[in-house]
Amino acid sequence: MNNCGGNLQKALQKIANDSKFKPTCCYGPVGPTGPQGPATIEVGTTTTGAPGTAASVTNVGTTKTAILKHGKIPELKEEIKK
Repeated sequence: MNNCGGNLQKALQKIANDSKFKPTCCYGPVGPTGPQGPATIEVGTTTTGAPGTAASVTNVGTTKTAILKHGKIPELKEEIKK
């Protein structure tokens, strides 16, 4: 709550009605364009590892042409499968 006694509202109305106070743009300057993302993504071979082993994914391509090589994906333990 403001304690301007209505003066704030009058000031805002005056600014809104006076063309020399009207903003020409509501945003700041445009920044530089960011780097180009990968053009293509290819998924390589996936194999199954023993239960409890760690899974991994590695990009064996480049930053422009990603090739994702999946390490061994752990097999589910028998009691989880049921």
